[in-house]
Amino acid sequence: MIKAASSVPDQENIEVLVFSVQNILFAIDGENIDRLITLEEAEKKEIQVDWFHQKITFATPEVSYRNPRVITLAGTENRTGLVIDQPHDFMTVPIRSIRPLPPLFEKKQGLQAFWGAYMKDNTIILLIDFHKLAG
Repeated sequence: MIKAASSVPDQENIEVLVFSVQNILFAIDGENIDRLITLEEAEKKEIQVDWFHQKITFATPEVSYRNPRVITLAGTENRTGLVIDQPHDFMTVPIRSIRPLPPLFEKKQGLQAFWGAYMKDNTIILLIDFHKLAG
């Protein structure tokens, strides 16, 4: 099981797992992640996988994954995982630094799982609700 750096809830920060797909940075709240495993491990454990780019609207139909990994949702018995690419590391994000997304994200099919954005070193990281994405 993956745990964020601290087991004590922090009301001012969240710990997120950052990953990239097609050179776009995304992040998922670390508390929502149970495991981070390889595709081979997921296959051995008979975990059905969904590919990240198929769960959201992507600008290009073909997406290449360089270092795919599977994450599973914490707190469920669901045997489904989400294939992400190039997982970086956990990062602490100050809640006050998270910016809302335009209303377009709420209305567009495949984008409802996005809930905010965080700017780090002049790079935007899109925050994703893993429960909505997995659902």
